Amino acid sequence: MPGSDSPVHVDSLSDPASLLDHPDLAVETHTEPIDAADFDAAEAWTDHVVVGVADDRGVLLHDDGHHGWTPPAFEIGDDEDALAVADRGFETLTGTTLSIDGVLHARRRTFTVADDGDDRETAVWTVLLWATSNTRIPDDPESEADDADLAWRDAAPNDASEIVAADIERIAATTSTSADPTESLTDPAAFADDCM
Repeated sequence: MPGSDSPVHVDSLSDPASLLDHPDLAVETHTEPIDAADFDAAEAWTDHVVVGVADDRGVLLHDDGHHGWTPPAFEIGDDEDALAVADRGFETLTGTTLSIDGVLHARRRTFTVADDGDDRETAVWTVLLWATSNTRIPDDPESEADDADLAWRDAAPNDASEIVAADIERIAATTSTSADPTESLTDPAAFADDCM
């Protein structure tokens, strides 16, 4: 299971590559050589932003009918801000907006041409955000988007890919280490600290 990450606050994210310079975020990077004939297809792949929302009911997952159960994920267009894409996409899917706490994890896959003398390369990013919905999502959520389903799950589905399972585990681990907002109601010392 991946270690629990702490969300890293960013004000905007129009260039995921800027995360490489962030001192508090370790970006997961992979480089894959591909044939020259496959480069154009790889260059057309788009970056994605994944939204991690969870509470004591589990992690919110989405099934679009093509990729199985995954955290909600949205394509990032050229020059788009990933945070704005996440908020807009999540509202379209669930009917509620987000409060984004920060970047929980990021992956960069770099594709290079294996042929000698061809130095082309392209990168595809996946950015996992930690967020909370601004309106409580029902226990039995219904998707606002056609041909899509939502559900709270306490673990990754058995058929989830390793990458999807790792993201779900990261989200769940972050939930379990978050501060309990009701702690001060049952802990007199914490309540006294809050009142100072």
